[in-house]
Amino acid sequence: LEAASRVLTAARRAAGLHLPASEATRAVAEILRHWDAEALTALEYAESLPVAVLDRLLRAAPAWAAAASRTLAKPDRHAA
Repeated sequence: LEAASRVLTAARRAAGLHLPASEATRAVAEILRHWDAEALTALEYAESLPVAVLDRLLRAAPAWAAAASRTLAKPDRHAA
């Protein structure tokens, strides 16, 4: 649950990034979209998720993090 809450928190902070479309980025975005961060902490939200959704989030996390890291490393990410 703690790992899931860390992924959710990082994804929320990175929500403004334009990550490349992939199964991992779609999975994390979909799960994140249903979280009301004003009503629940990341840990509370993670605790409320069904096991299958938690598994999906944790399976997607490494690829999502890699996509976010690559996007942040691009020198032109602030362009446009």
